[in-house]
Amino acid sequence: EKVLIDAGANIGLTSCYLIDQNLFSSVYCIEPSIENFEILNYNLYSREQLCVIKKYNKALAGKENLRFNLNNNFRSGKDWAISVEENNNGIVEGITINEIISENNIETITLLKIDIEGAERFIFGMNSDVSFLKKVKIIAIEIHDEYKIRDSINELFMKYNFLIFESGELTVG
Repeated sequence: EKVLIDAGANIGLTSCYLIDQNLFSSVYCIEPSIENFEILNYNLYSREQLCVIKKYNKALAGKENLRFNLNNNFRSGKDWAISVEENNNGIVEGITINEIISENNIETITLLKIDIEGAERFIFGMNSDVSFLKKVKIIAIEIHDEYKIRDSINELFMKYNFLIFESGELTVG
């Protein structure tokens, strides 16, 4: 089985493209914005006969049982620049990659795509469970340098035996 986890799926264009290329048998999309999530649902609807698609209107979290608020003032403030901030009373539930793995009995993640507007600092933070990296073949992540976490993420990827290279905005392992 070829599995894609698209964290920060936005309106689903990356997932749509990869599904259309017939690259994955299962696709899991995570998007915290309800507005983007509704468009993602629309965009993926006609592709549901092509593979298993599961969508989460949640925020990717580094730990279980967290809640978040959405913040539209990240970087340029454009529609795609939505970030999250942890808040016990937040309107958006969090979900970890390990929860998705467990819930769906995933043995291997073929591609883990992460574009979560700076929240990668929480996913790969010191107290986060990154054991999911053992199941990942390829990771493509946009690291936001204003949080000064690139070196620690790269060190973590090397610890999990990823070869790392840069391609445009992406760090690929």
